[in-house]
Amino acid sequence: MMSAGDSVKITVFDRGAHGSMPQLSVDPVVLAASIVLRLQTIVSRETEPGEFAVVTVGASNAGSKSNIIPDRAELLLNVRTYDTAVRGRVIASIERIVRGECEAAGAPKEPTFEYFDQFPLTDNSEAVNGTVTEALTEYFGAEAVLEATPATASEDFSELPNAFGIPYAYWFVGSFDAEQSPCGLGSVARRLQGHSSSVRTTCAGDPTTTPRAGTSLVTTEAAATTASSPMVMPGRTVTFDPIQTLPPMTIGAGCMSARRSGSIP
Repeated sequence: MMSAGDSVKITVFDRGAHGSMPQLSVDPVVLAASIVLRLQTIVSRETEPGEFAVVTVGASNAGSKSNIIPDRAELLLNVRTYDTAVRGRVIASIERIVRGECEAAGAPKEPTFEYFDQFPLTDNSEAVNGTVTEALTEYFGAEAVLEATPATASEDFSELPNAFGIPYAYWFVGSFDAEQSPCGLGSVARRLQGHSSSVRTTCAGDPTTTPRAGTSLVTTEAAATTASSPMVMPGRTVTFDPIQTLPPMTIGAGCMSARRSGSIP
């Protein structure tokens, strides 16, 4: 499972003034600070224990001079959730809190919300995942196939199978030279999840092995899923060549090499 992701730019509008006359202003810097603090309660006080949500304020921007109170402030937020209902509640809470703080501050204008970089929940089909896991384990051995834990990274891959109503599984493939690298497999995985640039220097891998492993993986899972179920579309049944086309139960492969430190949305 990979989380749904949403980013939002919030702009609050206030009344600017000279720094020597704050009584003439409605200060957006103070307003933005109040909003940031209040947003922390969405996870700590509004989200049930056992449910998952992340609300991150990645940027707070207002003004450019020490002696000028600006007339607006911008906040950039990022939200991650594992459940669509929780996602909806979190977004509604963000807007409620921002509007409430603006009203409490006496803001002269309603805030604006601009959503961008939105990614759906990636939730593997148990049946497809089981078929693929069995095939890859048989081909590569149990020591080479690991079960991934839920990740707070986000991916738009599931838009494609969801549009056709096709069950899917999303998996990762990566490799490194265990004899040359001082890092174990668990260490490499943790560093990649944390966007760590140290993977490049301390966990050097062989960039030639990942493409070869990936080719074998795709061929193996395509053969397994094509054999297990034909893809039925309205009015016709499609037969797939497992080497040249996507399998009937769509698989996403995120390729990682321990030598490269990629960017995760």
